[in-house]
Amino acid sequence: MAKRVVNCLAIVIGVAGILWPKSSPRDGKTVRRRLFAFLSRRHRRAPQRGRGAYLRRFIEHVQKVTRSYAKGLFHCYDDPRIPQTSNSIENLNGSGKHNLRRCAGRASTANGPGSSYGRMYMFAVALHAYMPLAEINAMLCEGISVQEFQEARCLLEEIHAPAARRRSLLRNPDKYLAAILARWHGPAP
Repeated sequence: MAKRVVNCLAIVIGVAGILWPKSSPRDGKTVRRRLFAFLSRRHRRAPQRGRGAYLRRFIEHVQKVTRSYAKGLFHCYDDPRIPQTSNSIENLNGSGKHNLRRCAGRASTANGPGSSYGRMYMFAVALHAYMPLAEINAMLCEGISVQEFQEARCLLEEIHAPAARRRSLLRNPDKYLAAILARWHGPAP
């Protein structure tokens, strides 16, 4: 069992060495060619039957997954502005989607509000995480006075007030009924 893990780990370490090289590669096409050549070479050497056949199946799986994601996997080598994926980027994606599910009250972001406006929301999450706050404020507040901002906030509160009242009575009906009873009895003498 330990030998199996070591052999599969050697493949993963080889792939990592190609995707995250010590010296920067020229372009994405070179990295793609190196990766597929490495996997093909290892696949040819792997046993077809017997005790080592698990390694061949593992390499076939890695090839299948790599082909599935190859379309968007190598752009980061062509454009220096695009970062390679990392745990922090993946964590940002996961927390943004979690927030979308939580706000929408859904178990999934597929076929719902998350799929229709989720892309724009995720763009805003990424922008907020990686752009300096001063730059975001300059973008958002350009040409808007404080008074115009406050007026817009008041207008939004007026628009959202009926829905907020509906939600408050649904969340706490006892408090809502107590308020009605207090109004009905009138002020205390």
